[in-house]
Order: sequence, then structure tokens, then C-alpha cells
Amino acid sequence: MDRLLCGLVCGALTLLPWPRLPSALWVVLIGIGALLLLWHRRLFLAGVLLGFGWSLLFFQLQLHWLETIGRPNELHTITASLKDVISGKSSTHLVVEVASLDGHPLFPRPLMRLGWYQAPAMPASDSTFSAEVRIKPAHGFANPGGFSLESWLLGQGITATGSVRSLRWLQQAQPSWRERWLQLARSTVTDLSQGPLLLAMVFGEQGAVSPESWAPLREAGIIHLIAISGMHIGLAAAMGLGLGRLLLLLPWLGRAGNLPIWCGLLLAFCYTALSGFSLPATRSLLMLLLWLLLHLWQRRWSGWRIWWLTLALMLLFDPWAMFNCGFWLSFMAIGLLWIAMTLWYPLSLWRLQMVMALGLLPLQLWWFEGISLIALPVNLLAIPFFCLLLIPVGLVGGLLLPLDLHLAHHCFALANGLLQQFLDGLSWLLTALDGWCPLGELSMVVLCLLWLAMIFSRLPAGHSLLWLTGFALLLLWLEPAPQWEVLVIDVGQGLSVLVRQEERALLFDTGDARGDFTLVKRAILPLLQHEAIHQLDYLVISHNDRDHAGDWQSVANAYPLRQLISSAPLSPLRKPCLAGQSWRWHALRIEVLSPQQPGEGSDNADSCVLRIGDGRHALLLIGDLPDSQESRLLLTRKEQLRADWLISGHHGSRHSSSVPFIAAISPVEVIHSSGYGNRWGFPNPQTVTRFGTIRQWNTAYDGMVRIRVWPEQVVIGGYRQGLGWYRDLDAWLGRGEPLE
Repeated sequence: MDRLLCGLVCGALTLLPWPRLPSALWVVLIGIGALLLLWHRRLFLAGVLLGFGWSLLFFQLQLHWLETIGRPNELHTITASLKDVISGKSSTHLVVEVASLDGHPLFPRPLMRLGWYQAPAMPASDSTFSAEVRIKPAHGFANPGGFSLESWLLGQGITATGSVRSLRWLQQAQPSWRERWLQLARSTVTDLSQGPLLLAMVFGEQGAVSPESWAPLREAGIIHLIAISGMHIGLAAAMGLGLGRLLLLLPWLGRAGNLPIWCGLLLAFCYTALSGFSLPATRSLLMLLLWLLLHLWQRRWSGWRIWWLTLALMLLFDPWAMFNCGFWLSFMAIGLLWIAMTLWYPLSLWRLQMVMALGLLPLQLWWFEGISLIALPVNLLAIPFFCLLLIPVGLVGGLLLPLDLHLAHHCFALANGLLQQFLDGLSWLLTALDGWCPLGELSMVVLCLLWLAMIFSRLPAGHSLLWLTGFALLLLWLEPAPQWEVLVIDVGQGLSVLVRQEERALLFDTGDARGDFTLVKRAILPLLQHEAIHQLDYLVISHNDRDHAGDWQSVANAYPLRQLISSAPLSPLRKPCLAGQSWRWHALRIEVLSPQQPGEGSDNADSCVLRIGDGRHALLLIGDLPDSQESRLLLTRKEQLRADWLISGHHGSRHSSSVPFIAAISPVEVIHSSGYGNRWGFPNPQTVTRFGTIRQWNTAYDGMVRIRVWPEQVVIGGYRQGLGWYRDLDAWLGRGEPLE
């Protein structure tokens, strides 16, 4: 049975790296093959085929409706029911279950996340409505080191996003028992300094927690103590177990020997329901239920079999879970706990934390691209504090809400005081020590290879495998680095280009910024960390449009700058960008071709135009330069325009990139930096046509475009091309918007 369960899990996961989701017709052949393997008792291989086939069928059924929505952001009419409301500072997001699209019923009903600016007060969940919305498949920025919006959405079962244009409620439902309970909780903690964190810790409601509140917890490696997990469910079960034992003292219940177990299960179930049946909580409840059933049937199963069975059931019941970060971290933590208990008994907290830190290292590098240097000592103090004091007090307060609001408020106030003291101490520690260490791609690969070497060294026959890790490290060391690189970052409807030589770089523009949301924090800074850029020699802001100069100050604060260059007077320290300037930057030469006269930098005509080359190859950056300024360049600097790679002017607008201008440049490759489904239709079809047979790239569909230059060759490619099908749904649906 263990082999079958392991095969089911492995088979489901083998679907992830496929570049395109295979046709559902393969399910029939896969099912026949699985039956034949089961007949011949090849349990592991049969499980692999069954897991693969079921996941393929599930995703095909869940995603086939996307074929009907046409181009991104087209207007559609839907009828749907409200499932969740996420309120922000300037907008509200609705998670809805769509019953029909443009009058056609959908089955199964997909989940969608809709933005609604200046939305009124929302009715209760399960209220139904009709709305005009703009829809697009789950699609995020595609850059190394950046946040994967597609994985995050799909991990919650959300397959599309959009915005509400108009909405009409058809039927308003009454608040559920959970919503009424949460409303009591919100009113109780509204005057507490750490109320949002308490709601997240007790009820799993994380929507109100700000990124600033999460940051120190992430740096210290203790987010798992706030987010509801198996530990919380285990504590609820322990409280129920203790209550059941107290009830056994009553004379008429003295013979109910299983009462404590049933009380523990009941309280764990109620708390899981109160948390909204989140994945980690449901996983813990399922494990607890399996253990109870085995206890009642007097069967003895190993912890590993229960672990495999629970994991297989969760993935078969909801394959979206395989995209959920918290799901894997919680499952791996339980597995590592059993490993530690097998190796050492009794198990000390120090040894447990060592096993957890080392065992979860690859997953943490994969999702967070860094490690917490203080996680081990902080967890040694925080786990007893949270488990024995803070979480029980918060749980008691949460469970008392419907019974006694006054007493529940006192419990929450006590929990708030304890949490505030802890966070104050943590803030002092993080001020004294830099607890979070972001790692570049090469550092993460080396660290993972060393981790594998450590695992191999502990296996009975693992020493023979150590040479593999040594060989891989040798290949990394011998691999020649490119002389220079160009990275056109996927920043949506904006522009940001990184030119690097080893660990030093020039950054041209910083993308857009809208309130607290900035592309610098979402995409650019994570990319710089991933690429191990330690020095920004130049920050060039072409002009002062928001989609080119958004939040440039955060870049300047995060990296030491040699020079800030711009046509706009952004800072007293900036160097004006004027035609005729040129200088040597290591192996490259940088020439400024425009503007001719100093201006305010607020017009597209003020765009700073750079030509960067090594004598054999060149890159031309023209910002939002309009065709009028292109004509001036053709008259004054035509001989300097020749370049191999052109970043199209104004994101591919029809008022840029004239035919004579293109002919003067004679580019080999053209890259359009545009937003996915943008309302201007960039790059404009006329502009695309003017480039003719020249190869064109679009960051909206290709993701970040990277150009690597070696003495003998040049390699160019889009980042999204190397990702799985779930990061490139448009290509799978046949809407990759080819430009050539």
C-alpha cells in the first residue's frame, strides 16, 4: 500500500514541469495502463499513472472554460456567488464562484478574483449577483526571483482575475455562523495594537495583516507560529482531550473511556471549521481522524503510512494544493517531526529545530530565495512561548466569543500584551542583527548541492553518490560567465532594463508605482538579489513618467549608487542626461544620444536615449521617445543609431518606431515592454507590422527577456519559456500573441 500511495503523490507532481498541459484524451490510455500495472502488482508505477491521470483530468476540467473568454480584459457578463471579501486601503477584492459566463452555464464552477475600486459594504458570503467584468487568466509578472502570482492564485483554486465594471445583487444571503463569529472577533480586537495578527493566529484571517507586520516574522522564521497550522489544531485537540478527561470525573460519565478522544476530535473539527478549512488545518484534522479510526479499529499503522495516505488524499481531493506553499511546508514539517522522533527519543527541542531547519532548507530557498540566520535560536524561545502561553490564551478567547464577550476581550487583551512584548523584543533583535539573508541563484544552487552531499553522507550507500555533487560543483565553477548581459524586466505597462557586467550593473528606469504597490519592490529588487548584484554603478531614469520613474528612491536606498542620471531634476545629486555625453564602463561604452537641451524631464520628448555597446554588439534604449524626436536623431546622429537590440519606443506605440528610424537602427531583435492585456493595445499592430521580419519579443507574454553576450555567441530568450504550463496559460490556450 505504501508503494501505491507514494506513486499517487509522485504521479500527481510529475504534471508540474510539463511546458504544456497534455490533452485530456490521454487520460483513457493512462487509465488502461494503470489497470494493467495493478493487475501485474506493479503498485508504484500504477500509482504514478493514476496520480498523473487524475491530476490531468482535474486541471483540464477546471481550466477548459478559459478558452471561452477571448482576449485578456474583454468585457463579459457573469452571474456568480460571493465567497470571500479582501479589503485593502484603496480597493476591495472579491473571490467569487462563477455560475455562468455570457449566459452560458459553467461546470465545474470556477473561482475568480475580481478587483472593485470604491466598493460599498459587502453582503454575506453566498450572496449572488450579476456583473459586467473584465477577465483574464491567472497571469503575473515572470522574472527570476519575483513573486509567482499564478502559483499563489492557483494554490487557492483561483483560475482567473479581473475587475468589476458594474454589479447588481440578485439575492443577499444571511451571514453564516463563521461570519457572525468573526464579526464578534473583529469588534473585540479593534482597539488592540496587534488585533490583525491575533485574528490571523486564532482564525486564519490574514487579509488585514500588513506586509510591514509580516516582514519581521519572516526574517525571524516564525510565520508558521502565526499562520494556522497543525500546531494550532493539535493544541485545540489537546484542550479537548483535557476537557474530556475532566468530564470522566463525573460519576455518570466514568465508563465512557473514549470520551477524551471524541472531545479532542470535536474541538479540533470545530476549530478547523472556524479557520475556514484552510489546507494546513484540514491536513492536521485528516491525520487526527485517521489516527482515531485506526485506534477504534485496533489497527497499527506506521506514521509514514498515515503521512502518505493523508498527502495522497489531499492531492486527489484538491490537486490545486500542489501549488500552495503552506501546504508543502506543513506536510514536510510533519514528516521531519517523525524522522526526528525515529532517530531520537526522547526528542529535544534543539534537535527538532535542527532537523526542521535543515530539512526545510530546499523548500525555503525555492519559495523565499533566502534563509533566516536567526530562525534557530528565535524558534527555540518562540515555540514554547507560543505553544504553552500565547496560542492557548488566544484560542480560549476565540472560543469564548459567543459565550461571554467581556471574558473573551480580557483573553484577547492578555494575548495582545504578550504578543506585543514578544514583537518588541524581536524588533530590538532584528535592529541589532540582520536576520534575513537573501541569496542569489548561484548561491542557492551551491547550497542545495551541499545539502544533497550532507544527505548522501548519512545514507548507508550514499558515499558513492557524493562524487555527483562534487562533479556538479566543478561544472558550476568551470562554466564561463557571459561578458555582459541585458535583462528587460517584466514590469507590466512600464519599463525597466538591467545591464550587468558580473556583479556590477546599470539600471535603466524602474517601472510603475501605484500607492503601496511598486514594481521596484515586487519585481526589481527581488531580481537584483536573485542575480547577486552588489553594486549599481548607474541608475538612469529616462524621464519622469510614473511608469518609468516609479519608486526610484527605493532602488537608490537599497543599493549604493555611483551616479543618478536623468533628464528630470529628481535629486540635487542627479547628473543631467544630455546628448553628446559618453564614457567607458569597464568593457562597455555608453553614449547619450538625446535630449539635445535640458528640460523638466516630464515629456516623452525629454526621454534619455542610451546606446550601450562593446564594439561588436550594441543595445539602444529610447524610453518613450516620440516620432518627432526620432526624426531629429535621424538628422543629427544617424550614424550612431546602429544597434543589434532595440527596446521599442513607448512600449510599441504607433507614434514611435517609424520606418526610417527602424532602417537606421537595423536591429536583429526588438523587445516590447508592455502590460498584459493593457488597454492601449501595446505593442500596436501597425508598429509590429513595421518591424517586418525582425524577431520581436513581448514581456507581457515572454516574461523577462535576457540577452547573454559571450565572445563567440549571443543567446536571447524569454524567462516564461522555461516555466511550467501553469505559468504560461496563454500559450497552452493558444493565445501566446506571436509577434513574428
